[in-house]
Amino acid sequence: MSLTTRVLIGLVAGFGLGLALAGSTSPAVATLLAVVAPVGTIFINLIRMTVIPLVAVDADRERRIAGLVRRAGPRRRARAVGRRGDARHHDRRDGA
Repeated sequence: MSLTTRVLIGLVAGFGLGLALAGSTSPAVATLLAVVAPVGTIFINLIRMTVIPLVAVDADRERRIAGLVRRAGPRRRARAVGRRGDARHHDRRDGA
């Protein structure tokens, strides 16, 4: 079984278990959820701490690339940005 299949099975199983536990009225389940909830909150906060800086850095990089394109003349835009749209591929003879 491929890793993708195992991950998708785990996601679906976790989602189903979460729905079943959330809909339960058992006092034991309520206690379990009260114990496990902080762990889930910490996990989500760790993901946010990882993703938000990555998005901010990517947005800043896109802003800088857009600035390079605006500064380049109309004939030099293709060379300034490069084929992949990445500023690292600009022509070194431009001095930019």
